[in-house]
Order: sequence, then C-alpha cells, then structure tokens
Amino acid sequence: MCVVFPTQVSTPMQYRKEVRQELEADANSSNLNKLGPYYYMSGIKLLDFEMEDVQTIAEVLSKTFCNRSRHIMDRSHNIYDRDQLMITNRLDESERKLFMSGRESVERFQQWETRKSKKLSSSGFVRMKRKRQFDDI
Repeated sequence: MCVVFPTQVSTPMQYRKEVRQELEADANSSNLNKLGPYYYMSGIKLLDFEMEDVQTIAEVLSKTFCNRSRHIMDRSHNIYDRDQLMITNRLDESERKLFMSGRESVERFQQWETRKSKKLSSSGFVRMKRKRQFDDI
C-alpha cells in the first residue's frame, strides 16, 4: 500500500512577481547572475510544476531572453577585452555561452579577414585521385 502525501510548491524568490515586473520593465539592466547562475535553466524546470503563475514565468523567461540576447550579441561583437569581465558578471550561464560564442565568431572573422586563418588545402582523396590519373597516362 502506497501513501501519497500532497505537497505544495511555491514560487522561488527569483521568479516572484516583483522580479518579473523588473524584468518586463527593463530586462537589460537586471543582473541575472545575482538571481542565479542558471536562471533560465532553473526557470524552465519550474514549468513542470503545477503553480498558478507558471504561464507568466514562461512568458517572462522567453521575452527576457529574446530582449537580452540581441544586446548580448551586439556587445560581444563590439567590446574590448578589458570590458568583457564587467559584462559577463551580469549574465547567467546560458547568456555567457552566447556571449562567448559571439566573441569566437568575431575572432574567427578577423583571422579570416587578415588571412591568418587556416589555409584551404585539398583533401587526401582528391590528391590520390589526381596521382592515379597521372599514373594512368
């Protein structure tokens, strides 16, 4: 015989109404790392629970990520190394990965532009095929 005890899940502090209102007002000025280093991921996990404000949490998470991602990519393309730490301190972990991905793409583009990237070369298969053609002649 299995006994089931009902449990009640309350909304964590970082997802309460006041914080959601702040994020809706100006998402870019908020320090998500202070709210939690995995703010988006833990918010997504909350969606599995039956709480009254799950739908609004989902909407705020989505809008916040969309609004902040545009600014994060813009900053990652137009930032100097000394300012990078100041910006990444305010980002949650998924935003930090997005920022670093943007930085990597800028660095690769700059290497390509200055011709410092890897040189293209033909594959071994193509070279062997050419060698066989000359051997047949």
